[in-house]
Amino acid sequence: MAVNVLLAAVAALAAVPVLIVSLLLLDALIFLAVPSGFWSLFLDTKPASVALPGTADPEKGHGPVHRSAGSPDKLMMRAHDGVKTLWDNFDFGAKISPDAPCLGHRNPGGGKQSDGRPAKASAYVWQSYSEVKQAALSFGSGLQQLELVPEVDELEGGVKLRPLAMFLKNCTEWIIAELGLFSISGCTVPIYETLGEENVSHVLSQTACKTVVCKAAEAVKVAQAVGSTPSIKAIVLVGGDADGAAAAACKEAGLALHTFEEVLETGAENARDPLPPSDADVATFCYTSGTTGPPKGAVLTHRNVVSTCAAVNLVARIDRRDAHLSYLPLAHVFERCVVHAALGNGACIGFSQGDPRLIPDDLKCLRPTMFPSVPRLLNRMHDKVLSGAAKSPLKNFLLTAALAHKGLRLRKAQIPTHWLWDRVIFKAVKKAMGLDRCRILLSGSAPLAPHVLQFLRCVLAPAQVVEGYGATENCAGVTVQVSMTLGDVGPPLRHNEIKLVSVEEMGYRWNDTKHETRGKNIDCEGRGEVWVRGHNVFPGYYKMEDATKDALTEDGWIQTGDVGLWLTNGALKIIDRKKNIFKLSQGEYIAAEKIEETYTQAELVQQAFVYGDSFQHCLVAIVYPDPEALAAWAKSNKPDLDTKDGQAVSDCKELNAAIMDQIKAAARGAKLHGFEICKAIHVAAEAFSEDNGLLTPTFKLKRPIAKKHFADQIDAMYAGLEGSLKHSVKDD
Repeated sequence: MAVNVLLAAVAALAAVPVLIVSLLLLDALIFLAVPSGFWSLFLDTKPASVALPGTADPEKGHGPVHRSAGSPDKLMMRAHDGVKTLWDNFDFGAKISPDAPCLGHRNPGGGKQSDGRPAKASAYVWQSYSEVKQAALSFGSGLQQLELVPEVDELEGGVKLRPLAMFLKNCTEWIIAELGLFSISGCTVPIYETLGEENVSHVLSQTACKTVVCKAAEAVKVAQAVGSTPSIKAIVLVGGDADGAAAAACKEAGLALHTFEEVLETGAENARDPLPPSDADVATFCYTSGTTGPPKGAVLTHRNVVSTCAAVNLVARIDRRDAHLSYLPLAHVFERCVVHAALGNGACIGFSQGDPRLIPDDLKCLRPTMFPSVPRLLNRMHDKVLSGAAKSPLKNFLLTAALAHKGLRLRKAQIPTHWLWDRVIFKAVKKAMGLDRCRILLSGSAPLAPHVLQFLRCVLAPAQVVEGYGATENCAGVTVQVSMTLGDVGPPLRHNEIKLVSVEEMGYRWNDTKHETRGKNIDCEGRGEVWVRGHNVFPGYYKMEDATKDALTEDGWIQTGDVGLWLTNGALKIIDRKKNIFKLSQGEYIAAEKIEETYTQAELVQQAFVYGDSFQHCLVAIVYPDPEALAAWAKSNKPDLDTKDGQAVSDCKELNAAIMDQIKAAARGAKLHGFEICKAIHVAAEAFSEDNGLLTPTFKLKRPIAKKHFADQIDAMYAGLEGSLKHSVKDD
């Protein structure tokens, strides 16, 4: 009897794998066999945006104005009636979560690990909302008592400027200083590392900042730049030795040096009543990286940021249970909006250690519930998971099967979860990424490759994984996806409206109904340049009236330069750029013509076509050599090269290396940024000309034609570069 029971138990256990495999196959067959139209019966297929009747202007080529379907009659300005400014926003969060964790940091560990990285840091150490509020008020009082933020300018409408420069990486002091400044109606002037010495001087001089908050290394840089920035009078030192190198540099430059703690203590001893701002007051400046000239200072008001936080939170649904890891630069408006959205809803914010290599460790320590990110980091996560699984044939098979199966369910029915794969495969993957508690991931700053977006949705389910679209001038928040579609950026957020304006010279019209992509025609409801208007749109560039007029129309529309189309589901899809300026995956803007002009200063280069896109982190270039310089080079370096044979010239590795060396030298001479120097080149076999369709009659490069003409070469260059995304330009 016992033997029979044992045999029956063994048989039952043996049948379990067969049953599971059978259920998986049945599940897959159902989704393969049943058409997508059936699943759409269970989905909300109403358009996510609506066109306002009577708003199109066919004579001007302007399409109808689109608004969120959730709020077609009124643009959203704020989440709560009493929250008009970022100080109100923080105060609201402090009232609902007074004793809850607000800002956190990790104390560094001693020594180093075996791979040379710093030893593991401590767990997060937290300051409560009440503590942060008191520190902010003390800092604001200290700034006033020490006269560190005088009024320097008055804008239209009586808006007064009291700027404070912030030249440091993300940390608790950054936010305390900004909140303290808001409590006395001041504004921040963030400076990020890639600006360069000359541009840093430009920013400080243009805004007439008296004081810079920074760490010791940056304090030395500021002290050295005092000659070109006479307005600078003081440094507030964060986490440094007041008697060290920074003190010596400040003394030599004639700068007053105050520690962060000194400002706090002075404010605590000389407390003053807050002087809160109005919603029209300037909250912050955000300077561009100066790709086409000196950096432009985008002025962002409290209304701009508060409305963006409110609109985005209708998608993100942040509350006091949430945790955010702050690692994206606070000098960029995307991260600032996320931080203030978290503060306004009582969530906690943990700061990264400042080293990109340590972000995975910070994620595992904090286990954030919300994870705004950028394509470059998400691409790395995608590659790391796949490469890790590839080391084990069994793991690779299971992960591939799980991704394929869940991908099928997502495409057909927008079902992100799975009864088996989420438990046996993706639970461990999420934990290894530090995202096992994540409930929303928002990708911004540049387009995310569809296959990476799909991968993240499969891995992180049931978390909401979406893409957004925006720019500094519209406070980084114009659209956000509300469904699990691919290739679009979602409908307008509720605080702004969008219209498409025909770009006749590029063949895009506001009333187009078809768009060709990847060899297929898709239905659309208009194509054109994306214009945005709303509470998030900035008032202009500081002290740059001409640039402001170029960007903004008289009736408040910002002309983004992006070309988009309306999909039939009401979502916006970005398909092109009107100008020859584009972003790399890390968010850096590239002015192609300026870079090409520099490259052609190399002796061996007669023509250059610089290529990059928002899926890649670096540039590549197609170059055609100068015939005379080529002949001279070949005579000395490659006598057997037939310089008349275009293919032989194109295939010559020695020539390729020589041209690359000259391009690097020319780039250094022109002081180009590192991201403006191409990582690979292809030597064209023939010159760019009218005959081969690459040049216009006025000898301007036809970029879309050049991109298509050299698609194979561009793909080959990126394929040979480490860290580049496997994305073909033919798919664009």
